[in-house]
Amino acid sequence: MTPSTTSSDPLLSLLHQYASLQPLHQLVLPSSLLLARSQPWIVDNLLLNPQLVRYPPTKEYRRGFLKALVGRLEDGCREADEEEELEILEAILDVYVESLQSTSTDSSLTYAPNLASAPGASYKTFFFPLPSSPTMQGLVTLKEEQSIIQGGTTGLRTWIASLRLAEYLLARYSNSPFPSRVLELGSGIGFLGVLVAKLMEGSRDGELLLTDFDERVLDGLRDNLKLNELPIDDLKLRVDRLDWSYAQDEEAKGAVKEMGDQLDVELIFAADVAYDPVLGPPLVATLRLLLEPSASSPSAFNSSSFPPKRRTALVATTIRNPTTFEAFISQARSSGLKVTDLELPMEQVFWGCGEGGSEDATVRLIQLELDHDDTDGF
Repeated sequence: MTPSTTSSDPLLSLLHQYASLQPLHQLVLPSSLLLARSQPWIVDNLLLNPQLVRYPPTKEYRRGFLKALVGRLEDGCREADEEEELEILEAILDVYVESLQSTSTDSSLTYAPNLASAPGASYKTFFFPLPSSPTMQGLVTLKEEQSIIQGGTTGLRTWIASLRLAEYLLARYSNSPFPSRVLELGSGIGFLGVLVAKLMEGSRDGELLLTDFDERVLDGLRDNLKLNELPIDDLKLRVDRLDWSYAQDEEAKGAVKEMGDQLDVELIFAADVAYDPVLGPPLVATLRLLLEPSASSPSAFNSSSFPPKRRTALVATTIRNPTTFEAFISQARSSGLKVTDLELPMEQVFWGCGEGGSEDATVRLIQLELDHDDTDGF
């Protein structure tokens, strides 16, 4: 954990952008003069940050970032009053020169064995405010692929819809307990899973189940859970393979329903899972099964909670093709699900995902519940 500052702090924003590999052409840098006057802070909190020393960005990214930083510092030193006598600190110049001279491969990429050999793999660190301690910030550090598709899957990197959904979860549960029975669909490399696991830390009866289909993605997810020192496959945090097509198979769909019932799931969440029209029907079928309450659920026989607590799903999607997402919503409603649009927070917490060349990609967040008016017995 690291001391928290307001999100409007330009120096803290600089640290967050560097740690999360904000695309260099999209960096939002503080003023030149502020940077020149804040060099000791930059050295102590960015260049010597213990988490970033242990899990640094790639050498190529550091080289480009430092080039932009030094150029801005040169401008700031020229703009300063003569009596300030500002010049670039030797510690910053030494790091920059070292980055220019370094041509070797990153040895730091050997931590996560399932991703170590992937071209373009890098560590990323995301900072977030801890709801339980406003003066501190939590960390999510990931080893992930930087290319859009690696090995035929898009699941080896973090996408912008995950960042926006994370911001929603932080805002929604800033003053209330996080749900205790939670399941993620399409967990990918683990950004949301790690974040939610950390938000649920301390919950006595909390259980989190992270799911995906591709075994390589699941391996990378497990690596990142270990990297963040989270206990994998104990009773509170589990990783499992889930094939959405099972929900459309009469013989196999019982296993999908059982997965949600054994967990007695309260909240289901997913990000960037409705991007392909082919995935829409099996995804909707999976959500429909998981959102149905179990007759054997403890809450179903608890008079104080009758009728049974409604299960809720949150799905965030970057709108690349509006027709695809509208088709997904139509399919959800046709299957007996109530769809509600939710408003995303205005305040940006996370950086590092300049998808499509823009940090302003449109993300929609919807809530899905079983529509009790359109179903029999529910």
